[in-house]
Amino acid sequence: MLKRLFLALDYAQECQVIHTDISPSNVMLNITDPTSLEKFEQAELENPSPRKEINGRFIYLSREIEYPNNACGVPIICDFGHAVWGGEKHVNDAQPDKYRSPEVILNVPWCYEVDVWSIACLIWDIFEDASLFNGFDDEYHTYRGRTHLAEMIAIMGPPPPEFLARGSLASKFFSPEGKFIGGVEIPPLTLNDVETTLTFWEKYEGERDLFLQFMRKMLQWDPKNRQTPKQLLEDEWIGKHCPD
Repeated sequence: MLKRLFLALDYAQECQVIHTDISPSNVMLNITDPTSLEKFEQAELENPSPRKEINGRFIYLSREIEYPNNACGVPIICDFGHAVWGGEKHVNDAQPDKYRSPEVILNVPWCYEVDVWSIACLIWDIFEDASLFNGFDDEYHTYRGRTHLAEMIAIMGPPPPEFLARGSLASKFFSPEGKFIGGVEIPPLTLNDVETTLTFWEKYEGERDLFLQFMRKMLQWDPKNRQTPKQLLEDEWIGKHCPD
């Protein structure tokens, strides 16, 4: 699955397209076993889903599609409604809140690398069944960039000065010396602390370090330091665990 995502992202970059909205809801899996849909259709015919009419429109109760574990095919990145051209730098807001890259938050001119950041967050969501970042601010009871940045500092350490120098909003969150002044505490957690899937499994001895190394290739403050999709396809962890 991951190889297919990186191949799709690499192709998008070749076409000079930045998706900007990569998230679980925008990755579809095709169904390789058509009998699942046939069974769904037959069940609907025999026992129609409850429905109600509101203002002339019918709303149906959802019905779950049952399919074998091996019935899902290749992943497909969809919904390019927020995509932009990659032949230039951008400074506008982009990306879903918890998948937002540091350059977007700090208003650093951004390009293709924002999609690599989003893919990293997506992989973590799938692999750990939990979000790496959420940016939820207890004071405002909603997402805030300052909380998201504090979480990033916990996971990646402080941002490099040369990166902050390129952000027009950096002075809102960091002092001239690079100290975080966002007004929220930096969580006492590291990337190693929040990885739990591989921690207690002896059969994965050594795999945890490879996985975290793989994640760190994408989780970089400065987008210039993130690996490209083509480079990530050659990663050791990907090669061992993601067949073609």
